Amino acid sequence: MLIAVSEPPSAPKGSAPSHVFHRVVDRELPVVARAKGASFMQVLRGHVLRNALLPVVTMFGMDIAVALGGSLFVENVWSLPGLGQTALQSLQERDLPTTQGIVVFVALAVIVLNLVVDTTYSVLDPRIRLRSAEP
Repeated sequence: MLIAVSEPPSAPKGSAPSHVFHRVVDRELPVVARAKGASFMQVLRGHVLRNALLPVVTMFGMDIAVALGGSLFVENVWSLPGLGQTALQSLQERDLPTTQGIVVFVALAVIVLNLVVDTTYSVLDPRIRLRSAEP
């Protein structure tokens, strides 16, 4: 089912990591690091991949959120049991508690997904730090 939900948006995103990778390689930082004597693998791991993976992580997080929303249509078309079909059925039967529960669950899932993406940012890029808000 995940393939059916994620197939349409995956085509333009297939070339995005390559484009981002080439854009990061052409920056000054990898060239300077290589000139300072860093090996190719050190430059690739330390400078290129960390910066190139940030947009990829963002796209991956958005794709999962879209797949959650798209499951409603896929489960309805192919009569698959799941959260999407339960949501549609509860809407048709005007079952408000079930509908509210599903909406809250999906909202919490998207919030947790965004938290995971933001935490991944801080792991990939040392310039991004997690800290509490200062008063």
